[in-house]
Amino acid sequence: MSILLDSLKQNKDDEGIAVPSVHDSHFDDDMLNDDDLIRSNQLWKLISILLLIVLSISWIYFYLNIPRISDSLIKLSSKLIEEKPTKEQVKKLTKQSVAETSEANKNKVGIIKPSAVLANNKSNDDNDNLRNNQYQPKKRENLSDSFSRVNTSKENISNTNSIQKNEASQSISYIDFSNKPYSSEDAIFYEELSTELLMNLPNLDIDSYAVSSNPKKSFIVLNGSFYGEGETIAPNLKLLSIDKKNVLFKYKNQLIKKNYK
Repeated sequence: MSILLDSLKQNKDDEGIAVPSVHDSHFDDDMLNDDDLIRSNQLWKLISILLLIVLSISWIYFYLNIPRISDSLIKLSSKLIEEKPTKEQVKKLTKQSVAETSEANKNKVGIIKPSAVLANNKSNDDNDNLRNNQYQPKKRENLSDSFSRVNTSKENISNTNSIQKNEASQSISYIDFSNKPYSSEDAIFYEELSTELLMNLPNLDIDSYAVSSNPKKSFIVLNGSFYGEGETIAPNLKLLSIDKKNVLFKYKNQLIKKNYK
């Protein structure tokens, strides 16, 4: 009986123990009695509170310093605007640099080395020698002399008809037409010549020229040599005239005109 009474008494004591509610927020921790889990939760709470405090302090600091930061930005922008050169200053600096460059180039051009002078004199001497050694064609017979051999007596014409015809044809083929009047309108531009004719002609690119009211003072520089009106440039090629627009050449029986450009 005593054993039964003791067991009943123990059951009554257990009924007096408070059972945790299922809706309690600390139900798991209280039921499991996990101290590590409790500490970790408290640590995260502490970290969250610290971050919130730091963010609040930063926001307050920035809010209080907005006027000072804006003043600094305004001063910096005004300083940059003052240091930036204006259009007038840029134009002035550009003109100054161009003037200095042109003056330096003039000074460079004005200084001529002795070696350059000697080389120039040598080239001029070579040009003079070349002009002196140019091809000089033989003078052809005059037209009157050519026909004088044809105008013989009637007896000689009747006796040597065939011979005199040959002589007359040969003499006519050597007639000099250099004194025949010519016009630049009858000439063909150098660029319009046929390829075959261009291959037989020398290079007619004009290096320099001078046109004067006195034809004797007019000249052109062709391939480094000086030529005046009436001078022979190459076999069958003669310089006829020099005017302000173009130069007139004669190659065999063909008139050729060449622009200065």
